[in-house]
Amino acid sequence: MQKEPLYTIRTLALKSGVSMHTIRAWEKRYQALRPQRTPGNRRLYTEEDLARLQLLRQGVADGHTISLLAGLPTPDLWRLVHGRSSIPAEAETVEHSHAVEALLENSWRAVQNLDDRALQQSLHQAAALLSQPVLLEQLLAPLLQRIGHGWSEGRLRILHEHMATIVIRDFLTTLRLACTADPEAPVIIIATPAGQLHEMGALFVALTAAAQGWQIQYLGTSLPADELAAAAHRLDARIIALSLIQPSDDPQLPLQLEILRNLAGSETILIAGGGAAALFAPLLDRLSIHLINGIAQLREFLARERGLGQQPQP
Repeated sequence: MQKEPLYTIRTLALKSGVSMHTIRAWEKRYQALRPQRTPGNRRLYTEEDLARLQLLRQGVADGHTISLLAGLPTPDLWRLVHGRSSIPAEAETVEHSHAVEALLENSWRAVQNLDDRALQQSLHQAAALLSQPVLLEQLLAPLLQRIGHGWSEGRLRILHEHMATIVIRDFLTTLRLACTADPEAPVIIIATPAGQLHEMGALFVALTAAAQGWQIQYLGTSLPADELAAAAHRLDARIIALSLIQPSDDPQLPLQLEILRNLAGSETILIAGGGAAALFAPLLDRLSIHLINGIAQLREFLARERGLGQQPQP
């Protein structure tokens, strides 16, 4: 016997961590959920719908495309998310490659035209269509790289870079805040050290960790070591994650890392990544700070530290 619908789409979004925009897109394009309707055509969802949507969200965060996930029965979806089955990688590669290329070109054109609304629309469309790893690694990272090259080569003005940065930062923040965490989940603090002013890498880390259910304390850019350590002790954080971008010869950084390692204590895990992190590899190794090379390695590290995939089958 079918259970009575329990949730409106707004409540479903709050409980699942998936935005209403994305829920509607997944339903319309892929029939990922099939809600009941009131006489006034309002969507109504059951507990089973909520459980399925949470599995879909985790599958996307793990790197699968929604177009392939949406067609799976819920038991098969559970087995996939919890490592009991898999989707052939070549099927997903073919599925999303054309979409990524089109979305990247649309986003680049919006930046060139200084059209913040078009850029917002392109990014939200990408969030509905692509897995999170593809969104970060194959769309946003290349887009930011293209913007940086365009500015350095004189094809874009500073105002283009500023507009794009604001839109992308707000977009990533919206996705992060839509993710919900178990109150019992471990805490990760994310920031850049004092003198490091580039934020995008830290935002990538925050979204990746949020999608895996970690409790996020995002502290932004240029935070002194003593403040980071104080936050870790106050929140009983398991991990402090640092994004190191530029300058690569930052004279403050070695001392800041030394101070942080001493004040945070040996029980707090420190990780560092970003474009400049590998240049400090010997120092990071000496201070027992884990060097993370890319989003894929970050996802694996966070999953291992949280012990994902150990839940009993329902």
